[in-house]
Amino acid sequence: MSIMTFISTKYAPTFKKALVLALIMIFLWHFLVLKNDLHQNITLNGVHIYKRNFTNEIKFNCVKTKTEPNFTICVHDPNVDVFISGSIINQGANIGYYTLLAAKMGFLVVAVEPMTAMVERLYASLEIENLLDRVVIIQNVLSNIRSTVYMSTTPNNQGDSRVYFNLSTNMMQSTQAAKSVYLDDISHIVINMSLSKNNLDVIMKMDVQGFEHRAFAFADKFFDQNNVKIIFMEWYVMAVKHPNYNKEILEKFMLLPDDYILVEKLVKFISDRGFKAYSAEQNTIGNLLNQSEWQTWTYNVLWCHHSVDLSKFL
Repeated sequence: MSIMTFISTKYAPTFKKALVLALIMIFLWHFLVLKNDLHQNITLNGVHIYKRNFTNEIKFNCVKTKTEPNFTICVHDPNVDVFISGSIINQGANIGYYTLLAAKMGFLVVAVEPMTAMVERLYASLEIENLLDRVVIIQNVLSNIRSTVYMSTTPNNQGDSRVYFNLSTNMMQSTQAAKSVYLDDISHIVINMSLSKNNLDVIMKMDVQGFEHRAFAFADKFFDQNNVKIIFMEWYVMAVKHPNYNKEILEKFMLLPDDYILVEKLVKFISDRGFKAYSAEQNTIGNLLNQSEWQTWTYNVLWCHHSVDLSKFL
C-alpha cells in the first residue's frame, strides 16, 4: 500500500512534490553530516571512525616508496618491526601500504585497523600525501561478536597482531583493548563513499591474522548493499583450522571449538554469493581451487565474482 493512498486527490500533487523535496533534503542532510562525520573522531553504534585528536605532534619515521606511484609512508623502527617497516615491498598493510597505494591511484578506501600505533602512522601518511579525503579509517576489530577484545603483537613483528577474547598470560606483548563489530556494521560507510561516486564496485583485501572466518560471520547486509567483486585473503591461517591439518601446528594456533565450523561457513557463504577461489601465489596465480579441499589451498587466495573476467588481470 503506497503512502499516497491516504492523501486527498485534490492535494496529492502538491503534497507529493513537498514530500519528494523533503525526502531529498533529509537525504542531503544525512549525506553531508555523515560525510563530515567520516573525518571526525567519533563512535557510532560501536564503529569508531578515527581522526587524530592529540595536540602534541607525534614524530614518525616517514619514507618515500620506490615503486610507482610513489608515496610517503610512516613506519615503525625496523628493530621492532622487521617484517613490515624493514621491508615495505609486498607487506605493510597495517601501516597503510595498500591503503596509500589505492588512494594515490585515485580510489576511495575504507581501512579497518584496530591498533592505535598503526592508525596513527597511517593517518600521518595520509596527511602528508593530502589523501585524507579519500580514506576513512575505522579503528575496530571485525568479528562474529560485538564485544571488547584484546590485541597484542610480537616483539619484532608489529604486523603479527592477534585477537583474544579474554586477557591471558599467554598473550604477546603490547596489549591493547579494542571494540569488535560485525562487517555489516560498517556497510553504511562503504555505501556512503560508493554513492558519492555512482555505485562503485568494491574490492576487499582481508588479512586479519586468522580472524577472517569470524569477520565474515555477519556479512549478509554488507554483500547485499555493496557491489563486491574481488576479495583478496590470506588463507594459510584458515587452512590450519581444518582437523586434518598438522596437529603440532593446530596446537600452536590454540584453536577454538567453533573455528572449523566458521571456516566451512565462510567458504560456503562466499561461494553461494557467486564467487570462486583462485590461487594468488606468483607461480600459480589464477589457478582455480577446489572448494571442498580448502585445507590445501595456497597461502593467499583471490575470491573472484563470476561477473569479473579474471583473465584481464593476469
